[in-house]
Amino acid sequence: VIEDEEPLLEELLLILEFEGYDVIGTSSGINGIELIKQHKPDLIVSDIMMASISGFEILQAVRDDPLTNHIPFIFLTAVAERSAMRQGMVMGADDYLTKPFGKDELLTAINVRIQKYQERKERLRNNSKTDDEPAQ
Repeated sequence: VIEDEEPLLEELLLILEFEGYDVIGTSSGINGIELIKQHKPDLIVSDIMMASISGFEILQAVRDDPLTNHIPFIFLTAVAERSAMRQGMVMGADDYLTKPFGKDELLTAINVRIQKYQERKERLRNNSKTDDEPAQ
């Protein structure tokens, strides 16, 4: 979780930990990119408007790196303009939650993205097994 508002960051981390997720978080976009490279998380939740670098820049760094470009990415933001939402989606964001959002809305978005990510990994794993089998 990358969120520059400390109280919201702490709340998000507590919610996700309570739901059984293993979470890491930071209030710095620059630190967020380093944590992503280091931990290769199953999902990234990031604010857009931050002091150091924007969530768009974080998303771009994630999508430009072949080791992280597959990770689902959810934006959290107070920016409700359609143009910002479209920009995020065009850049490869998987979802977009507008602040304020409810706990259920957050958890649903996360659960859906993780489920789709796991299904895609399983399909790729099954396809590679099929490719490895000798032709008959």
